[in-house]
Amino acid sequence: MNTKSFNQILGREIKRAREEKGITQEELASRMNVNAQNISSYERGERCPSLFWMNRLYEALEIDPAKFTEILYRRLNEKSIEPDILGMDFPLEN
Repeated sequence: MNTKSFNQILGREIKRAREEKGITQEELASRMNVNAQNISSYERGERCPSLFWMNRLYEALEIDPAKFTEILYRRLNEKSIEPDILGMDFPLEN
């Protein structure tokens, strides 16, 4: 898997998590103290947030980092096995 594929999968998961919380890119950006263009570029897979910004993302979305990482790991493995199943939902919270 290349970096672009990873960024795209991560971006989809960031977007899905944000939408599950019912907030806009602008609101998430405000909570993270970044501009909405950063959020947009993460969600489109153009950029990958650093660990510092991922921590801020977890806090802003009130999600468990371990659970998000587990979901991301599943998505990455699905991508390498069969890309068609990327639309499956894995809840962020129990």
